[in-house]
Amino acid sequence: MREHEFSVVVNAPPHEVWEVFWYRAPDRPQSKLATIEILHPGDEVGEGLVRHCTFPVPKLLLSGGVGHSWEWLTQVRPYESWKYDAVGKPLWSKAEGWTRLEDLGDGRTRIHFRERYHAFNPVLRVLLERWVHRRISRDNDTIFAGIEGGLRWMRRKKESEQGAGNTLSPMANPIDEAVEGLTVPKIFLRRVASRPDEPAIRWKKTSRPGGGGGDGDGGDGWDEWTWREYADLVAKAAGGLGRLGLRRGDRAVMMMRNVADFHVVDTALGFLGVCAISIYNSSSPEQVQYLTHHSEAKVAVVEDLSFLERFLKVRGELPQLERVVVLNDPDGLAPDDVLTRDDLFGGDAADLDELVDVARPEDLATIIYTSGTTGPPKGVMIDHHNVAWTGESLLRTIGQPTEG
Repeated sequence: MREHEFSVVVNAPPHEVWEVFWYRAPDRPQSKLATIEILHPGDEVGEGLVRHCTFPVPKLLLSGGVGHSWEWLTQVRPYESWKYDAVGKPLWSKAEGWTRLEDLGDGRTRIHFRERYHAFNPVLRVLLERWVHRRISRDNDTIFAGIEGGLRWMRRKKESEQGAGNTLSPMANPIDEAVEGLTVPKIFLRRVASRPDEPAIRWKKTSRPGGGGGDGDGGDGWDEWTWREYADLVAKAAGGLGRLGLRRGDRAVMMMRNVADFHVVDTALGFLGVCAISIYNSSSPEQVQYLTHHSEAKVAVVEDLSFLERFLKVRGELPQLERVVVLNDPDGLAPDDVLTRDDLFGGDAADLDELVDVARPEDLATIIYTSGTTGPPKGVMIDHHNVAWTGESLLRTIGQPTEG
């Protein structure tokens, strides 16, 4: 028996969330992760609803890459909660799940989901139950986290029905559909898989340590990482940052020039579900203190000793800052309690495939602070959905491929 729990906060009251989950008309939009066919609508509130779901599964399960589940819903309490029971194949199994909508009182709802999963065959239970349930749970979490897309669809639908002469169709925005459920790590791994040996990052060599990839290449010309090499470094950095105790929902600050290391650390933090905040490299120690304190950062990663010095001057005013990492310190001049590049990249690499579902579309990807010329800097919060939507929109605008 496997169990799984998940929760997510959405910007809508419970009755709107309910309407999306319980919309049963034929024009209901389908998720890319599962196709749902309503076999019986149940009563007026949905009690007794029966549905058939199809979803992709690994071909090694010998089902042509397609899985099936038959589900029926009971214990329906409108705008509050419901339960489902299901049987599925190709790994014949049963599942039961409970969904509850918690009214947070400010126009937001927390969706709680809990599930139990059990394979019938004792041999398959030992061999595959844990692995299959992990994949199912990951996809379920993605669907729940993507409820914001359903809410936007429902609102557009109502506007089109209520507005006289409004010709906006319910599925009029292809960008919303294209990025539903996406995060920066998911987009990153999609690119790595489609173009592993193509250049990802290119930089001009410099004699300054860390001028490009962080190794102080020197000389003339250019150097580069492929997407595969980029991903390998991200995996190592994610392993190191994870060992520092960073977890989903934490914040970390970075202070670097326009160097390749910045992108590695930034991407690695995203895989951990950590919000990465970049500090202007011209910031004074006082500004460093304000931004690090205001963002509640637990870890700082700096490029070299010149940036480290600014943190050390205000370290005593940052009780929440647990660790500082300096990437380039060739002469070993940093204090003993400051971590090094080897501490970050030298240990076991993380498994990016396992981490890819940690961050959710509504999680903060970054906070961009204003310059503070007219007062204290203000933080602009940007979540993964914002990044995915903007990137998709830009690619379409300039006519670049949006797949892979």
